[in-house]
Amino acid sequence: MQGSTVTRASGLSTEPLWLSPEEVVFLAWGLGCLRVVDAELGIELDISEIWQRSCCAYSPRTMHADLGKACLEQTQSNDRFALRYAAYHHLRSHRWVVRDGIKYGTDFVIYEQGPLFDHATHDIASGLYPENVDWPGLLGIVRVCNQVRKTLRICYVGAPSGTRAGTDGPWCIGNYTVGEFVLRRWVPERDRV
Repeated sequence: MQGSTVTRASGLSTEPLWLSPEEVVFLAWGLGCLRVVDAELGIELDISEIWQRSCCAYSPRTMHADLGKACLEQTQSNDRFALRYAAYHHLRSHRWVVRDGIKYGTDFVIYEQGPLFDHATHDIASGLYPENVDWPGLLGIVRVCNQVRKTLRICYVGAPSGTRAGTDGPWCIGNYTVGEFVLRRWVPERDRV
């Protein structure tokens, strides 16, 4: 979400805090430790409104002030956010520290303890299936990962058939199946048996 001020017990902090839509939903719904307030209206948003606005963050349309109406009928953006959030939630539930992976062409990077303590060991690409994979692009990502000494993990999310992903809010992710596998380049000199 966009920069917002953080209220502490000791007062108001003027330092902006930037959270990804996945982090906002995870903290507000998954952990229940974040309140989100619309700065213009001054009202606290419920989890359904937070989910809808997070889905709008992945909308192909240009964002404007009326976020709610901007992407009500955009199920593709809902699907994209729901799949990303399911992967994010899965990784966080396995105690990984998850950050944005755009620098490496992936959805996320994961740390064991956090960016202050160690380097990211894995890049995460989510929502990939054999029928929608751009194989040359994926091989390019594997190559970038190898160059920066990271391992590419593919996190695939399966939604139940006959459902529209992401339309119900975060409760829908309980119906998803999430799996992972590691993808590496085969180097004959290194991988010979």
